[in-house]
Amino acid sequence: MELQVLFSGVPYTGTLPQGEAVLVTQDSRRACPGAVFVCARGMTTDGHDHARKALEAGAVCIVTERPLGLPGEVQVASGRKAYAQLCQNFFGRPAEKLRLVAVTGTNGKTTVTTLIKQTLEQAGCKAGLIGTIHTEIDAMDVPAKYTTPEPWDLNALFSRMVLAGCTFAVMEASSQALDQLRLWGLTFEVGVFTNLTQDHLDYHKTFENYFAAKKSLFSQVKHMVVNLDDSYGRRLLDEVRGPERITFSAGDDAADYTARNIRLSASGVKFEMVGRGFIQRIDFPMPGDYSVHNALAAAAADIALGIPARDAAAALSASR
Repeated sequence: MELQVLFSGVPYTGTLPQGEAVLVTQDSRRACPGAVFVCARGMTTDGHDHARKALEAGAVCIVTERPLGLPGEVQVASGRKAYAQLCQNFFGRPAEKLRLVAVTGTNGKTTVTTLIKQTLEQAGCKAGLIGTIHTEIDAMDVPAKYTTPEPWDLNALFSRMVLAGCTFAVMEASSQALDQLRLWGLTFEVGVFTNLTQDHLDYHKTFENYFAAKKSLFSQVKHMVVNLDDSYGRRLLDEVRGPERITFSAGDDAADYTARNIRLSASGVKFEMVGRGFIQRIDFPMPGDYSVHNALAAAAADIALGIPARDAAAALSASR
């Protein structure tokens, strides 16, 4: 890809070299002739320290946050933001051809994303899934390296989903990925918040930083689906403005979708989902009271995507 095309819409200073890009990377070990190497600071390393090594390996362009005086160098305000945008451009901005759904929170992300994908498929839609356990491109399984891939791998997956005829991509959004801006520049039709408990403080250091990372997703969503029973879900509703707000609860009538008459058993949970002008019975084949929240989160997201409530309830009851 021509560098001028690759950098379309990416703010930078300096003179962009002439040439073709064959790869965009933040890992100097992957640098090769025709690579664009993007420098960014990490927790323990700084890509600027490896820029010369990438240049010696044949990189055609070096993207930095500060002047290094290297040939083929341009400067950007944020290496991580530029990397995300460049990767999107390289693959032809495939996310714009998909309806994106992201699920974040401490617990339930894998279950909720899987349920949303299954419901979409039962509605006749082709969907991709990106998550902790694996990635699915329609019916094809792909091993997962990270819960939320780096921008190069993420956009490569989006591109494969588009080629496979998918119209939806449902993904888990980890706090580390959000903090590292791996999802920068993407717009999600629906963002789901499950809950927040103490986790990943080895990375985030403080719980406040952990919450802030999760919260950042909702500046990129059109509809936010939030657990009203979680204290941090309620805080999210207080602090985030802009997206349409959709809430769910296992008992609070103030929520948009509420579970009534919950019956727990070893084989699953049964309840009535009460929403705007409807009551739908759900026989969800996963035990545990947390399964009520997972089922409601998936149903609320499905309905926001245009799936009728009765079809969402039927799909959840038939889930595996």
